[in-house]
Formats: sequence, structure tokens, C-alpha cells
Amino acid sequence: MTRPVSLSERQARQVLGRVGVSGPISVDRVHVHNHVWRLAGDAGTFFLKIYTKPWYAPYGDSHAFPVTHEAGAWRCLRAHGLATPEVVVAEIGTGNPLGGPFLLTRELAGEPLTALMRQGRALHAPLRAVGDYLRRMHSVTFRFPGYVSGEEGPTRPRRPGAWQHRCWTVEARERHARDTLETEAAELSADVRAQLNRAIASMGERLRSCYEPPRFVHGDCHANAFFLVEEEGSWRVTGTVDMEVASAGDVGEDLMKLCINLATVLPASSGWWDTLFEGYGAEPDFDLLKLRLLGATPADFGWTGKWPKSWNAIIRHVMGAGSWYELFDLE
Repeated sequence: MTRPVSLSERQARQVLGRVGVSGPISVDRVHVHNHVWRLAGDAGTFFLKIYTKPWYAPYGDSHAFPVTHEAGAWRCLRAHGLATPEVVVAEIGTGNPLGGPFLLTRELAGEPLTALMRQGRALHAPLRAVGDYLRRMHSVTFRFPGYVSGEEGPTRPRRPGAWQHRCWTVEARERHARDTLETEAAELSADVRAQLNRAIASMGERLRSCYEPPRFVHGDCHANAFFLVEEEGSWRVTGTVDMEVASAGDVGEDLMKLCINLATVLPASSGWWDTLFEGYGAEPDFDLLKLRLLGATPADFGWTGKWPKSWNAIIRHVMGAGSWYELFDLE
């Protein structure tokens, strides 16, 4: 079945009608891959998500897993007292106006952290609130690593030989890092390649304890995923979005991705990481975060537009940094 790439007003009204919402609405696509539409009307604003990334194929019953996974991840966080979006419909069947699975959520209160950045707002309090939210998220532990699809998290070990995300096991992180090194070897100078080889060889010993026990990992942790609202001079996170990769594993994955993102939009002179880590309740191990960065991929940095353009330059920059300031100073 072909994945829907458009959503008509008629289809949107039919979807909302199934949950008792009627009246005129506007339909706007706000994201592609995956596809997300904003449905706005008198009864409020909703977001409808269909999983259209190429590895979800073909559209139909097979798309039930990402729906149950993302909805289950939010259910897990709510069970531990964290604010999340309201899931209105987690459709896993095909007998609906779209002909396949979709996720319908109600709009979160507040604005994403990135919007506050663009407005030039003072960010110390919002960053502290994001750090506190991450601390609480990362305090949730599980028995096994893997995707989180409910309150208990993964209920059994991964099947031997099955694909694993790098945040699930230290072996997977080392394997992903070696795959990247092999793929990008031609882009690296001989000395950088040798240093990177040594760093990857140390991952198993240095990072193993970070996976024990597996903890709740957002998995795609960017600044635009956190929505915040100010109430009586105090900021709080009203929820996070894009939980498609939510996992049990190494929480350093979240800190790495969020810091890559924040370093591109906030000047190092602001010392933004101090506030984030203050909210988090602890400063992460600097050398271990650097090690994770060395095991990342060009794609983790490339979309940001401010980190060095070449992979060789990025690796040199990370290896040469001796402080948070030097690591996040991209000017």
C-alpha cells in the first residue's frame, strides 16, 4: 500500500469525528519523513503523524509497531510522573480514513526550546528545566535494552544477530563506530584515523558501565523536542515529541545529541552547558561524552550547519578539546 503523502480536509474531519470532534478545521503539513500534519479548529489543535521514512515499508499493518512504540514510550514516562503529549488515537489497523496506522496527539502547551532561542529569550531557566526533565527521564531503569513500548520497557533480551541501536549496548556502539570509520576512512588523515582507531578500541572498557542498568533514552534528543511554558516566573517542560527512537540504554546518547544541537545555536561564551548540567543534577563525564562524539556519524553533525564541514575537521576538533568551552566553541 502506498504511504499517504497528503491529507485532505475531508480525511482529517473523518479522523477527528471518530473522537467526537466536529466543525471546520485547517490542515497544514508541518513535517516530512515522517509526515506530520497540524489539524486546527474550534476544539483545539491536534497533530497527526504517519511513519513515512523509507525503512517503514510498505504502508499498512507493518506500521503498527512505530505507532505502539511511540505511544508506549509516552505511557511509560507518564507512569513515572513526567509530562507528555496527550495521545488521542494510536491507530494500528487499516480500517480508517487513511487506510493504515497513524498517531493523533493533542497540541502541547508552550513553545519548543528552539522557538525561545529565536525570540532571544533569557534561556537559563528554560535550559535548567530541560536538564531537570532529562534527569527525571534518565532515572527510569529497565531490565533489558531495546525499544521502549510500554511501562515495563523491553521484556526480553534482543535476538542474537538482530539489529541494535548504538545506545542499546556498548558492543553496538563500537560496531557502529567501526562501520563509520570504515565508510569515512578516505576522508580522514592517517594520524586522525590512527587516533580514532585507538578511541574506538577503548569503548568497550570505558563505556560499558554506562549501559548498566539500561535507562530511558529519548534517542533523537534535539532542542525542538522540548516544549516549555512559563508560569508565575517559573519554567517547566510540558512534554517531549519525536519519541520514535525511545529506548532503554545509554543516556549519554541524549546528552551527546542535545549538546551537538545546542552548540550550533548558543555561543560558547554563554556557558549554556553549565545551566543545562545544573538542571540535570550532575556534570556528565567530559571524556566519555567526547568518546561518544568520536563514535557518532557525519549525519549527527552535518544537518546543524555550524560544526566543521569535513569529518576530518570534526574529529580533530573533538579530539583536541580539553574543556567544555573548547568542545562547544564553534566560532
